[in-house]
Amino acid sequence: MRLLDYFKEERNDERPQYGFVDLHGHLIPGVDDGPRDFSESLDLLRDAHRSGTRWALATPHAFTRKWGMADPQAVIEVFQRFRQRLQETRHRFRCRFLDSFQIGPGAENKVCSGFLRAVKQGRVMTLNNSRYILTEFSTYEDENQVFETLDAILRKGLIPLLAHPERQVRRTRCGPCFNRLARQGGCFLINASSLDGSFGPRARWNGLEVLGDLPDSCMLASDGHRPATRPLMLLKAWRSLSRDFPGEQVKKWTHTFPHRVLGNQDLLDGKALEALPDSFPQTDPYG
Repeated sequence: MRLLDYFKEERNDERPQYGFVDLHGHLIPGVDDGPRDFSESLDLLRDAHRSGTRWALATPHAFTRKWGMADPQAVIEVFQRFRQRLQETRHRFRCRFLDSFQIGPGAENKVCSGFLRAVKQGRVMTLNNSRYILTEFSTYEDENQVFETLDAILRKGLIPLLAHPERQVRRTRCGPCFNRLARQGGCFLINASSLDGSFGPRARWNGLEVLGDLPDSCMLASDGHRPATRPLMLLKAWRSLSRDFPGEQVKKWTHTFPHRVLGNQDLLDGKALEALPDSFPQTDPYG
């Protein structure tokens, strides 16, 4: 869509006020397998806003061989440039939906030896400058590697947030690992698209199982990449879950818990967590 089209469309734009918080999305163009250009990024954000999302974190891939975003300072710089361009676009083209849409910094950290070294050195990007850190394991990750990584994160005073655990093919073997992580304060970010079968029936079943087994350690995120194929959208999954789970529990997964991550608070009681040490890479989440 052309930038000038946004002003034309928004005159009759009905925007549901669900107020979702999306902690995992590939929003920044040209840095990974997310949007190919700035126009696609705008489409992602516009569609998310229309479906009720009001907060989204930009979480580009980090510590992957293909995209090479291992330096947290590089992640901060591309985020700041992206946010600045959004601000300029909002004023120049009167993209009014951006007035009520906030984005924050983060990264999806691929677990590898380089990531483990960076954790020990305090050179990793957390979510919105909080103590929550988004981690991605290989689909066939060995359990010993999982435990080693989680222990390293916890010893550093960080809280591991596992991306799309429902896509682990060894779900039955990962059960004890998930339970242990939850007991230690870690949590899980279920992909909304997994719940509608986009990643197959096993991922859908696994996602529902994790939500049911560990309801106070889970949240929902889109893991949005591109508007046509993997949108930044939580509304469809929210409606589906609301038919199968109590409304108050679903609200925790899509609103309460994600807001507490943004605010660097404990998931269950909402108490403030200790701020990150100044040695960690950080940026102003509000620009």
